[in-house]
Amino acid sequence: MNTEIQSVIQTAKVSPQAIETWLRDPIQGTEYPQRHIFTSLQKYVKDFYTFGYEPRMLGLAGLRGVGKTTLMWQLAKYTYHNLTANIYSFNVNALSSLGYSIYEVLETLQNEVLQTRFREYDKPIVFLFDEVHDDENWAKTLKILYDECRTAFVIATGSSALLINQTADLAARMKIEKIYPFEFTEFVNVKSLLDKKYQYNHPVSEEKYDRLFPPEDMANELKQGLFFSENYQDLANYVKNHIINSQEFNNYFSEMELACKKNLFDVVKDYVIYYNIPRYSLYQNVDDINASILELVKRIVYEDVARINSDYRGTDYEKLLYRLSASDEINLEKLSGLLGIPKKNIEDMLHYLNQSELINMISPYSHSIDARIVKNKKSFFMSPSIRRALLTSIYGVNIPDSAQSKMWEDIIMMYLTRVVGKSFISFCANEQGVNPDFVIDTRDCPVILEVGTNKSFTRQIASCKYPKRYGIIVNAMTKEPLFHDENEILTLPLSWFLML
Repeated sequence: MNTEIQSVIQTAKVSPQAIETWLRDPIQGTEYPQRHIFTSLQKYVKDFYTFGYEPRMLGLAGLRGVGKTTLMWQLAKYTYHNLTANIYSFNVNALSSLGYSIYEVLETLQNEVLQTRFREYDKPIVFLFDEVHDDENWAKTLKILYDECRTAFVIATGSSALLINQTADLAARMKIEKIYPFEFTEFVNVKSLLDKKYQYNHPVSEEKYDRLFPPEDMANELKQGLFFSENYQDLANYVKNHIINSQEFNNYFSEMELACKKNLFDVVKDYVIYYNIPRYSLYQNVDDINASILELVKRIVYEDVARINSDYRGTDYEKLLYRLSASDEINLEKLSGLLGIPKKNIEDMLHYLNQSELINMISPYSHSIDARIVKNKKSFFMSPSIRRALLTSIYGVNIPDSAQSKMWEDIIMMYLTRVVGKSFISFCANEQGVNPDFVIDTRDCPVILEVGTNKSFTRQIASCKYPKRYGIIVNAMTKEPLFHDENEILTLPLSWFLML
């Protein structure tokens, strides 16, 4: 056996020491908290080795820095201690740097280590592939592995654009799980753990974590109340009876302020502007966060997006992103003139940025599918911290209020995408007047939603010509809800919305 590839495979065999190295802060020694999605991911592995249920191949897709690798190793830890210790982990970027493909490593593993072909192997075995997209033939190789090794559970991490743009054959085998930036309550959990500002013991996987937990099932109840109430009266009754009078809910915010040693608005602001991407949890200098995010954006447009389509230059993508960071509705004609790029090219570039999940694009509300396709669209950044970094490059520290307000819209869009799905989200686009920000098309008539930092008036939603069940104003400044019964509109604090 080639000594170098032998060393690669020996190192790839997962040990308790390797797991702990990946899952503990190197300075404080505290273990990284589990994301909310961990429970459902864990169930896939458990159900396969307990009942033989599919899926048995997971793709963790998302922006760089959202914690895909940490989630993969947390699954490895659970599997190692509860199901099987027969686990192999490969950093595909490192393999490629050494000149090896996934296929070559798996062939050597079969012939020299397991000494049997995968189709004849009858023991549980788990494969972890980090940055799987760094092997250009990853989809074909994982398809072969899936088909031949029937006892294998496979977990792969990668760019959203590259995992979702897989071959049709692998799409039927791999379950893609989108990993989003931090939810607000996850940020608070990490803050209370890593900073050790709050001591709140709670058992998780037989260990003690210093974490602050939101009320149980609050997110699901809030989702049902806000977006699926039959009418305004049902919405108002839900908020009055289940949130305002909830002692757990009110205690959570009080404990949060104590834990973070800041008032609630400042905690929310820290989360929205700087700390929604898990990678930056330990950063203290916000200038360092901005600089690192700009490098992250470069890697996405020069590496990830370029692999989907190499027809457009990374510099053109950067110019487009800077324009989008200070914009509202996308006007292809205007962008084409400003950037000196053909309209069709900009349309294609927006499509690829949307696929990469660097931005979220939505269409104007219409009962006509054709109208949604033809009209201008709106773009939001998957993380408002990305918009902030781009705006800082344009304006320095004095970012205009009109541009800053877009960051609140970004976080709302990220939540709506995760909670109700992008297919149910559009925006108001009347030709005259100012329009509300979002239309959430649930039940038989949509919900109209407006976002802002100090919006106590209801004119924009009340004057909206679209049919609606009720309206919601998400206000970043208020601490208590306001009921505008005459217009069937609820003003909801942003901190409450972020409990979804």
